[in-house]
Amino acid sequence: MKHVAKWLEESPLGIRARTELMSEIRASLPEEAMNENICILCGRNTLSVCSYCFFLTAARVIKRKVHDKIALQTFLAMFDYQKGHAEYVL
Repeated sequence: MKHVAKWLEESPLGIRARTELMSEIRASLPEEAMNENICILCGRNTLSVCSYCFFLTAARVIKRKVHDKIALQTFLAMFDYQKGHAEYVL
């Protein structure tokens, strides 16, 4: 979520749109996960969704809600998971 929040801060979207997107992305993710693995980089955060699945969830919400092509392009540039998959092209 930190990466999406950072992207939203730098996007041309208004504060209301940013808040709504974050809320909808959070609502689309599971509240709790059975996975209790710890992040291998920071050692603190408990992982509940892999980055790829998180990207898919966030991309679907953003694709549905954001109609600014530049904002969508910057999202793809930051997360870059769309390689070869039409579903992921925003």
